[in-house]
Amino acid sequence: MQNKQQFIQQALSAINQRDYVAAHSACVTLIKHYGDDAEAYFLLGIVHIEILQIQKAVRLLNKSAELTPDPQTYAYLTKCYALLGNMPAAVDAVSRCPVSSLDKPLALDTVGVSLSRVGLHEEALKYFKAALAKAPDNASFHYNFAVSAKFAGLFDTARQAFEQAIELKPDYYQAHYALSDLGGISDTNNHIERLSVLHAKTTDIDGKLHLSHAL
Repeated sequence: MQNKQQFIQQALSAINQRDYVAAHSACVTLIKHYGDDAEAYFLLGIVHIEILQIQKAVRLLNKSAELTPDPQTYAYLTKCYALLGNMPAAVDAVSRCPVSSLDKPLALDTVGVSLSRVGLHEEALKYFKAALAKAPDNASFHYNFAVSAKFAGLFDTARQAFEQAIELKPDYYQAHYALSDLGGISDTNNHIERLSVLHAKTTDIDGKLHLSHAL
């Protein structure tokens, strides 16, 4: 029989490989043999987020939080409530995971995206800034920061962040489109050459669509 930590590692490895059946099995087996475990319920919650069973994820994450009120659990509860459109619950959950309580950049970005989803863009920017401080080379984090900056009316900040995302990932099609959508384009200040070269090279259908709109 494996010990609890071995089951947790097995579940984490399975989640990283998108093998959600194996991850679910490892967590359920742990709970069956060792009793209620906050980390096992948390990982079960993550599994159900990934398979888009959000209501079930909420129940599992709340069970985890009852056992151990970990800020990271509330970060993912914020995501769930945002996906469900439950703004009061999302705001309550985020109050339990302030920026300073989260040390994983993905958790910080997750809260930022969730706050952006419910329209709290200025609050979201705080989480994105903290995520970028810990993972400055993550193109997606720059993109997410830029989207919230745009909705907060910080257009120059958004433009710089979209450019940073593109610098890190030149084929970041959504960032190219979002950058062009910001405006400020003229005959002498545009990205037509860069977009045209990328459009000619890409074989990705969604990529071509984004680039066509950007052009």
